[in-house]
Amino acid sequence: MRSYPKVLLGLATALLGGGIAFTTPSAATAVTMEVECAPATYRASDDATGWDVCATDGHWVRAGDCPPGTVAKFFAPALSPYCVPPDWQPPGQ
Repeated sequence: MRSYPKVLLGLATALLGGGIAFTTPSAATAVTMEVECAPATYRASDDATGWDVCATDGHWVRAGDCPPGTVAKFFAPALSPYCVPPDWQPPGQ
């Protein structure tokens, strides 16, 4: 069972500039979670038919599909994928 007063006190302390307070879960309630990516990052899908976004849980989620006749390519300077003609190359490559 969580101690909500401790959690609320920790949040209030953090909001008022006192740093972040937290409690460590016991070994019985600890959860190990593998992450694939950093939340709020993007990539071209593995099959290049669309793009994925990294969800808050650290896993890739399909975010959109490219229109017919285009493929998804990641443009590093913008940290984002774009749907472009298959033969398009980023400037300087």
